[in-house]
Amino acid sequence: MGVIINVVSGKGGAGKTLLTAVLAEALGSAGRKVLVADLDVFVRGLTSLLFFRRADRITVSGGLTVSDFLRDKGRGGNGDHPAAIARCRSFDVLPSVSSVDEILNFRDVMPDDPEEAKNILSEILRRIPGEYDYIFLDSRAGYDELIAAAHEISDFTLCVEEADRISQLTSGNLIRQLSRDDIKTPVVCVRNKVRRFRFPASGENLSAPGQDAGQTGNAQAFYIGDIPFDTDVMESFGTERFWTEIRRSVYRESLARAWNLMAEKFSLPDRLASGKRVNPIGWNGLERSLSMLSTTGRILFVYGIALALLGLLLTTGVGNIMIGNLTASAGGGINLPFWGIGAGLCGLALMAGAVISGGKK
Repeated sequence: MGVIINVVSGKGGAGKTLLTAVLAEALGSAGRKVLVADLDVFVRGLTSLLFFRRADRITVSGGLTVSDFLRDKGRGGNGDHPAAIARCRSFDVLPSVSSVDEILNFRDVMPDDPEEAKNILSEILRRIPGEYDYIFLDSRAGYDELIAAAHEISDFTLCVEEADRISQLTSGNLIRQLSRDDIKTPVVCVRNKVRRFRFPASGENLSAPGQDAGQTGNAQAFYIGDIPFDTDVMESFGTERFWTEIRRSVYRESLARAWNLMAEKFSLPDRLASGKRVNPIGWNGLERSLSMLSTTGRILFVYGIALALLGLLLTTGVGNIMIGNLTASAGGGINLPFWGIGAGLCGLALMAGAVISGGKK
């Protein structure tokens, strides 16, 4: 069996499920065999995201979903039925339920103790073919016995957090909880939906910000970078153009860089290419800083900067020196400060329009 990656978050809304799906698609498109198991049987965000355009029933006939394994409590009472693995784009999915609107009873499906949780996950893995290079376990937000067991059986755990202090605090609490009982599974942290972000350099100390080895215990957390808040991706989430937007997004490019840093740290064989994305404004750093705007908004903002700088140039003595010959050859009469103020105001208007438009989305 391939590398098992448990994906967790300290609180809901951090973008864990979106990140898992995009990462699975990227690895699958690169020719790797990838399976994602949706362990969040109540919210079932991954199952809903990947199959929302299909009919109500999404699994193969006679196959076992994650909720079926949970109901059985790992006792092996499901006979010889296979796991209900369904194909989604370039990777496979083990759905949480067979019907996206299915109602579950908490006591029926959640394990009663750590040993039962491990038995359930062992039974799930036993029914999964051994052909996969990567298996992602998309766990629910927070902490429970199933998350603890998934952490223990995984090669490493990927913790997704946001940049705000509350998200970082809950992630720290989760990591400390997972570090109990001398479990040596390493933890990797990535910050998602970040407006100001950076990537650690190769060889840099990757301890997660605000979490040193003393705080996280034996499962030291390694920080692998930030994934920007990308308006184009968030707007297309749950629509038919979602995967098209992902392929050309700053989000996908940044996630590839974060994965490659993690692959380097843990000696994983696969690296992700950043893709054939064309930067519409020509400067990667600036575009990432403007990722809260749509692509159109970014272009308008950059044009606004250019016009504002041109206006500043025309209203100063530098402008008179640089284009004085042009005005003289035209017979004079060109009021450079007037045109400079006009260009500057137009530039500011474009920048303001781009920001306001981005803030409404």
